[in-house]
Amino acid sequence: MALLEASLDEKKTWINLPSPSPDNYEPTYTHEEDSWLDSRGYLHREIIRKNRAKVLCGWDNLPGDRTAFLQSLYDYEYFYLKFTDKKNQRVIKKVYAGPLAGKAILLNPRTLQILWNSNVAMNFVEY
Repeated sequence: MALLEASLDEKKTWINLPSPSPDNYEPTYTHEEDSWLDSRGYLHREIIRKNRAKVLCGWDNLPGDRTAFLQSLYDYEYFYLKFTDKKNQRVIKKVYAGPLAGKAILLNPRTLQILWNSNVAMNFVEY
């Protein structure tokens, strides 16, 4: 069992995702709000949704094929993610992937394909 698992087919099969660095794994919960200041300067805070899961992940020395797979998750409108949350429970959430950031640190000089990446970061947000 991997720390992060994704299902792209409505929870029929699960794919192990690369395990993030221990210091770069941050499962958290947040909320959506629609807040505004009125003409008198009073804050009006409207909570739209509470306890929305968000998982921040970072990887170092990630092979090019694993980075490419993570990048492919960005193309999905949503998928299911199995992970351990702050309450130390295994949960499954319907999520979407945020943009993937990272640096190419090793290229194949003949094909110019990326072999290794560093400082790779991505977040997964509950749909």
